[in-house]
Amino acid sequence: MKDIKANKFGKLPNEITEYLTKRFWDNTRTLKQLLKAEISFPIRIALKPPNATAALGDINHFQQFIKQWQEFRDNKLYEGCEVVFETRRFRDLGEQEIPLFLNIEHFNALLSILGHACQKTLLSWQVKFQTLHQLLAPKPHCAHQLFLAMVEQLEVIVGFDDDMLLMLSNLISQLKPNMGHGLYLRALPIIGVDTKFLELNMKLVESLAKVVIDPAIESQGLQIWLGVNEKPKDWLLVKPLCPNTQQALGNIPLMRLSTEVLRRFILPAKRILVVENEQSCLGLPELPDTIAVAGGGKNIAWLDAKWLEEKQIGYWGDIDSEGLTILSEARAKQSHIQSLMMNELVVTQFKKRMVNEPHSIYTEPKNLTYEELILFRELRTGKFGLTRLEQEKIPPDYIIYELKSKFLENNI
Repeated sequence: MKDIKANKFGKLPNEITEYLTKRFWDNTRTLKQLLKAEISFPIRIALKPPNATAALGDINHFQQFIKQWQEFRDNKLYEGCEVVFETRRFRDLGEQEIPLFLNIEHFNALLSILGHACQKTLLSWQVKFQTLHQLLAPKPHCAHQLFLAMVEQLEVIVGFDDDMLLMLSNLISQLKPNMGHGLYLRALPIIGVDTKFLELNMKLVESLAKVVIDPAIESQGLQIWLGVNEKPKDWLLVKPLCPNTQQALGNIPLMRLSTEVLRRFILPAKRILVVENEQSCLGLPELPDTIAVAGGGKNIAWLDAKWLEEKQIGYWGDIDSEGLTILSEARAKQSHIQSLMMNELVVTQFKKRMVNEPHSIYTEPKNLTYEELILFRELRTGKFGLTRLEQEKIPPDYIIYELKSKFLENNI
């Protein structure tokens, strides 16, 4: 182990205790390694003894250094801690017994140095571990693996009271492979345990269940093992833009649908307008037989839906390298997508409203029209000074004109 950095010679016992506490107790990663017996003993700590010049330069500290380590050596509380001394002869000081190293032989010896507070805390952890072990009742050959899993989840388990430990064991005892087929996690048929508890403690449950129920959980992941549907993370805003399409959607003026739902659910409109930004979508004018889908940003996975092949699709995003790249990726899924308000004319007209794009994309998109590709290159080379025209900077009257004159008249 490396020596302890210091501004003076002779590390005193209290300094060593402070160092060991910081190194082995306050560092969660190292503490877990210690509890799992992944750190080898003995641990040797260099005490940084002085040379003759240093000793004479601070004789009081030199005397305290020797005295305190002699007292430490003689203290029976520190059984398993060996202070290694060496007899040295110093000019003007004569022969002195100098402490060189502290050897910590085993875990309990280290614990004795860390002190009563750490010992008390560790005991409380052991009680929780024993309680959970008894509740889960692992097979004998799995007992050690369960202990290791509990150590890995130490931060969570130590925050549980007895009722929560009981709830945890009750939950794990009910888990079965594929029990949630076709359901979301919150709909699992669990008795006596709220499914939010499972959702909040997924990693803990997975770590313990793979030991006491089925090792396959480790490779599959708990949600796949249970067979539950993944919780949608990619909600998109869906806004009907005319009374007829709103009526076809149950008169709901605004809704959120996930990617998977949009892939399966045919939106009841002739025209689908894809908008990068939600706020821009909320300001859209009324357009006949049109439904807008917004807020996806880079999430355009739903555009591979087969039903979109029969729709007129418009795409409106920011005019910058990222917006044009998303347009290209969208067109890779539906080649007939029409870009709207994403051309040099718009940039030129509202040039004074441009800003700089934080992270420009330099790889040229593959599915742009010739004019769009030229615009991409011009933005990249700084032709307009700045590199981004955001959707929000285009005034409503211009948006209305463009959509009605370009999108509505371009029928498929």
